[in-house]
Amino acid sequence: MIRNRLMTFASIVTVSACTLVLAVSYFLLVNLDQVIDTVESEFVVVAFIYDDVPEANIEELQNRILSLNYVDGISFTSFEEAFETAAVGFGMADFLVGIYPGSGVFPRSFTIEVRTFEEQENIVNIVSNMAEIESARHDQEGLDLILGITSGIRLVSIIVILFLGLISTIIIVNTIKITVSARKSEISIMKYVGATNSFIRWPFLVEGILIGFLGAILALIISYFIYTAALTNIITNFYQITAILELREVVDVFIVLAPIAIAMGIFIGFIGSASSIRKYLKV
Repeated sequence: MIRNRLMTFASIVTVSACTLVLAVSYFLLVNLDQVIDTVESEFVVVAFIYDDVPEANIEELQNRILSLNYVDGISFTSFEEAFETAAVGFGMADFLVGIYPGSGVFPRSFTIEVRTFEEQENIVNIVSNMAEIESARHDQEGLDLILGITSGIRLVSIIVILFLGLISTIIIVNTIKITVSARKSEISIMKYVGATNSFIRWPFLVEGILIGFLGAILALIISYFIYTAALTNIITNFYQITAILELREVVDVFIVLAPIAIAMGIFIGFIGSASSIRKYLKV
């Protein structure tokens, strides 16, 4: 590797550049998922309770709903709270003169947090069929829109990452082929003096693994500074966004990205060396 340092350096830079592109794609993907999860938590199921259901039965009903699969949380809104929300929260105080809490205008309700978008329709159907529940609803149009956007983003991200991975492998294989080709005379001489294929092959495989490892490490160092700077810039200059949408912390991103990037670099380096040296072993 030292004697062929120019080609070694070129191979490491190639691995690093391709891994860096994949790292940036991963940054975008995980933060989009985080944003979608944040938006997802804003969509809830609201279940309205019949006015004649006794207060003593409310807690038992609440526990029954909370025990359903995919229900992560539930909160109860009383007659008084529903009335106050309409009067103060929606500025309807002037229109509610003469109306009192419990009159049936603003019923009691449960606000139900569902784990995933996909299960909200199922929870609405189950809760609607409970004897104490007058009706249950959720924002179907909003859910359909978010589900469409989510599926599209994830599909495009997966296609981009797979495409970049394929391109990276091809580039790295060709780069390592040039490295091996420059030493084909050495390989031929070793074959003629009786060296086995394994004896010849393993140093090149180790070299490919080292190149992949070093390229991945270099990419991780660069991507760490890129992501840290970008995150700091967003928090500092676009605090309105971070107040609403939570972005992934550096540690959370790299605890997953680092082993994947290193494993990918080693694998690509190994495959590149193995495929490159094969034809030169046929002497």
